[in-house]
Amino acid sequence: HALNAIAIVDEVTVDYRGPEMRGASIEVEAICTLGSLGDPKVVIVDLDGTTATTLRNADLVLDPARMLAVEQPTRGVVRVTLRDPSGSVVASQDAEVTVLAANQWRANPPQLSLEMLAAFVQPNSRAIAPLLVEASDYLQKTTGNPALDAYQQGSRDRVDAIVEAVYESMRARDIRYAEPPASWGLEGQKVRTPAEVLEGRLGTCLDTTLTLAAALEEGGINSTLWLLRGHIFLGYWRDEASLDGPAQLDAAEVANYVGIGQMELVETTFLTGGVSSKPFAEARRQPHLTTLAGDLSSVQGVTDIMQSRLARIYPLPSRTITESGEVTIAEYVVAQTPAALHY
Repeated sequence: HALNAIAIVDEVTVDYRGPEMRGASIEVEAICTLGSLGDPKVVIVDLDGTTATTLRNADLVLDPARMLAVEQPTRGVVRVTLRDPSGSVVASQDAEVTVLAANQWRANPPQLSLEMLAAFVQPNSRAIAPLLVEASDYLQKTTGNPALDAYQQGSRDRVDAIVEAVYESMRARDIRYAEPPASWGLEGQKVRTPAEVLEGRLGTCLDTTLTLAAALEEGGINSTLWLLRGHIFLGYWRDEASLDGPAQLDAAEVANYVGIGQMELVETTFLTGGVSSKPFAEARRQPHLTTLAGDLSSVQGVTDIMQSRLARIYPLPSRTITESGEVTIAEYVVAQTPAALHY
């Protein structure tokens, strides 16, 4: 939320009774054990002393750099302070909040959670480039062409081959599956970075789906994230296309793109488990046999990565700790490409 400048306070109501006060100030600030989480929002207001005043422009935005330092959920407060024109405190009120870790995704509210899911797709991670080199080697071996040329050939078969190469390269890493927490459908969960998945060789369905989406984005292929109750899998566009917005709660229209062959689906848990993992063909088949075979009621929504970037929902900075303990941060760079097509 901080990275995407989403305000965390909708409104502040000041119920002041007393002498008229012109030029009073309302300060809104988020504070936790690490200190202030952003510069206070200050609004100047005139109070007549007889009626309550509701402010809808107290849109406090958190500082991304300070929020990135939060590694574990911690208690905090949103503090609102009323000062008179001389600066003296007239009243103060704290609202207790939980400050989530920087890598923690919230599953609610539904529309916003779907849109924010795209922020956890991190093509800027240092672990993605080596994976794409391995995918290129796989393509050389299987097709005779190592190029990650995405949609340039205008061939759906070529796009399939590239996605298969990335999938099989992840599968070769011998990633082990980790069960997501039982509460993830309500509360969300911490998300592992691509480095933690690819080098630490551990991931939930959410972790592996977001890592595969990051690799495909870096390779020029647009992905969709299909969120179900307690599960998630990936869809990829076989043509250079996208949805008409960052996220859709109704999956029926998106399923039509799968039906006409414009989009394909991948069950990412099939790439985990070493000897018990499944090849790409089976990973493509699984969502058709399960999710699409039903009435789609289990699908809570679908996120489109390309449309999310166009809506300025950018990836979280990739945070890496070197062997010497130095923290390095890789920021996402917006690709200089033509605007995405959508249908």
